[in-house]
Amino acid sequence: MVMEEGTLGSVPDGVRREFRSTLARYLYERGPFRQGPELRILYAITGYHPPEERIGPDGEKIAVAGYLTADVWFFNFVEKKIGSIRSHWESGKSGSMDKAVAKCARQVASYAKRTFWYVGGGPEEDRLTKEEQQDGRWKAVNGMAR
Repeated sequence: MVMEEGTLGSVPDGVRREFRSTLARYLYERGPFRQGPELRILYAITGYHPPEERIGPDGEKIAVAGYLTADVWFFNFVEKKIGSIRSHWESGKSGSMDKAVAKCARQVASYAKRTFWYVGGGPEEDRLTKEEQQDGRWKAVNGMAR
């Protein structure tokens, strides 16, 4: 489940929509995640500045890069925080914000895949998340329940 909360009011709606749809595409369409309550991803766009041109001290135009920063928190199905990441990307001096938005979303999706998804053999529905795999490593001591 991907949710937005606490984004700066100065972030244009188009940037907000593009970040969410790009993140969803990297998580769901390119796999391995499906929508559901097992992992909740909460994000806020906490930094935004579009590229611009300024006039330098000699009167020449100077291109200034824009940037996008997203803070993202990951919660398991019992609402326990299990991870977080801050993703930041600059647009480049002549670039568009589309590239910065896509790169930030890709960083978040890559972190989620590396941290919470076990990419192993077998059918997709039988694969364990890294958290589930870690839970399975705890052994009962002297027959006691964990």
